[in-house]
Amino acid sequence: MLPATADSEQCPSSNSSASSSSSSSTSIISVLPPELIACPSRSAPATDKLPARSKAGDCAVGIIYDESMERHVGPEHYERPQRIIQVFETLKTLGLMDRCHRLASHQVTDEELLRAHNEEHLKKVEEGFTGRVQEEGADVQLHVELPNDLYMCSESVLAARYAAGCVVKAVRSVLQGKVQSALAVVRPPGHHAECERAMGFCFFNNVAVAAREALAHEGVKKVLVLDWDVHHGNGIQDILWEDPNALYISIHRDPQNFYPYHYGFMTEVGKNGGLGFNVNIPWQRRGAGDADYAAAFETVVEPIVKAYGPDLILVAAGYDAAKGDPLGGCNLTPSGYFDMTRRLMALSPNGKVVLALEGGYNTRVTAECVGASVRALLGEHSVLESEAANEEEESVVVSAAPPSIWPSESTAQMLKAVAEIQRSFWPVLSDFETTWNAYLTKKVAAKEVGTTKKSRVEEGRLMALVAKLKL
Repeated sequence: MLPATADSEQCPSSNSSASSSSSSSTSIISVLPPELIACPSRSAPATDKLPARSKAGDCAVGIIYDESMERHVGPEHYERPQRIIQVFETLKTLGLMDRCHRLASHQVTDEELLRAHNEEHLKKVEEGFTGRVQEEGADVQLHVELPNDLYMCSESVLAARYAAGCVVKAVRSVLQGKVQSALAVVRPPGHHAECERAMGFCFFNNVAVAAREALAHEGVKKVLVLDWDVHHGNGIQDILWEDPNALYISIHRDPQNFYPYHYGFMTEVGKNGGLGFNVNIPWQRRGAGDADYAAAFETVVEPIVKAYGPDLILVAAGYDAAKGDPLGGCNLTPSGYFDMTRRLMALSPNGKVVLALEGGYNTRVTAECVGASVRALLGEHSVLESEAANEEEESVVVSAAPPSIWPSESTAQMLKAVAEIQRSFWPVLSDFETTWNAYLTKKVAAKEVGTTKKSRVEEGRLMALVAKLKL
């Protein structure tokens, strides 16, 4: 957030966690795709609909989507309509859409937005940006370039309102017991939008607005926001920085050398009432994969969340840490996203989890990974369970080569450093070294090294690797 001036309006229950030292020229994009893909139309239900074809044992999962979000279009850009269109179509092709409850969409209200943003921000988005579009003339200039990786067209504000509103509706549907969990397939994304600043493809902070919606619900005292987008969610951190009722945990790439820069360091732990309720887990290198994320979950995330005991889990579900994403530089597979989703389902009371789409810029890969998350929400036990059980379903290409099952030495050292910072707030992390070494021992005992017989040389290499990873 930018420093408040004498006449600037303060944000609701929020102060900045870090100075805005990045300039407007800082970019989430390194290169642009060759063309913007044309978007076919999708039909949206007017009312909530029950699953058309559920399977025995399926959990009640809601999916929410609105065509209005397809009409936020601009120049050649990674954040394009095809991102959500391909997710929607892939879920249909795999038969997953028919197994879920289709939730009616919702356009966010000013009252809901003002729980996370101030009136000045709403005015800038609604009037300032829209005015620039109108001044150019819709027939002459469809879109306008804005600072901080934003573009707008005449439909952008409506799309942003539906994106935030659909996440709010998903949360409301879960808390009202209409569904157990939900997925909001939305764009533009939101986790970079701060209380009074739009940036990084984001206008309104969809997840932060929904978190405040949840906390306004009777009986909800504690909300966990887990952000697995490869970029740090500086906007969520900014808005929840002093909130004692919301725990924010973000797993992302090194903030020193990766967008949004200057945000997301492990030393940022919240302020005042929110002190200790901000946990940053920043990878110190490229290439983090399934094993690294699983290690972070098992040794840091899960102990903290179990101690916290949230009433609801909200996920800023970016899929740009997936292998093949043009921006992320990480190696998560659909199996990795499936595993994280299942872990969160187990941590939430009665599986109350809401996933809200954030990043993910390889449309095919993003759609595959979202499909894996939906399978986990439905209660499947493996990412390919349905393909094996139903020959008529069209299978997803998961990965050409099996990922490493071992976290890196860099991951071990980074998680140790995070635990050392957070242990004063979360005593469960006080003996992290023992937790970490027990985790490695369990992996060896489970024989996760593979099913083929290993030679003595291979076994020796394995033991040497484990020895290097031990703290």
